[in-house]
Amino acid sequence: MVQCFDFLTVNAPGLFLGLFLLEKRFLYKAGAPELYGKKITLSWAPATAEDENVLQAYGGVFGTPTYLVEVKAELKIDGQVVATGKPLNLGYKQNFKLTMSSPGTSDDGIVNPVKASSFYAVGLDYQKIAPGELKQIAEKIEQVQPTATEQNVYTDEVLGEILNGAAKAYFGQLDVTNGILAQKYNVKSTRFISE
Repeated sequence: MVQCFDFLTVNAPGLFLGLFLLEKRFLYKAGAPELYGKKITLSWAPATAEDENVLQAYGGVFGTPTYLVEVKAELKIDGQVVATGKPLNLGYKQNFKLTMSSPGTSDDGIVNPVKASSFYAVGLDYQKIAPGELKQIAEKIEQVQPTATEQNVYTDEVLGEILNGAAKAYFGQLDVTNGILAQKYNVKSTRFISE
């Protein structure tokens, strides 16, 4: 089998993102500063209006046979679609590759398996998650909580915010721990952007 790869690119200093979808690929480019503090999600939408009708007839993605509809990958930055993949069946396995590079270093790639119709968030840590950013995420989650239902939980507005909050809270805790240990051992903790 011949595998064709395109990738999502983010210019250094800092970041180079990649989504490898075998023949079902797309390309996105952005610089690391452009992505700072942003919610980055990867999800799938019906490929056509007919696919949307079939999904609704079966009560959503979880009740629809995988062979009946096609979906397209959507990479979103703060809820805005910035890249779209080609149509493929529900449950199709792909690899999402996030590559970070900096001048004078080799590209450092992270490959995560993903499935068409699932929902993913990419959390980026630039060495410190600002408390104000965590507060804004918490406020957004509080705003959608009263309106979240089984029908709309699988959206960028609800699940995207929850996953973004989980990723940023994790990195916030990690940053605090690194700071405490650096202070305790009288060292300076420095690292590249983390995913």
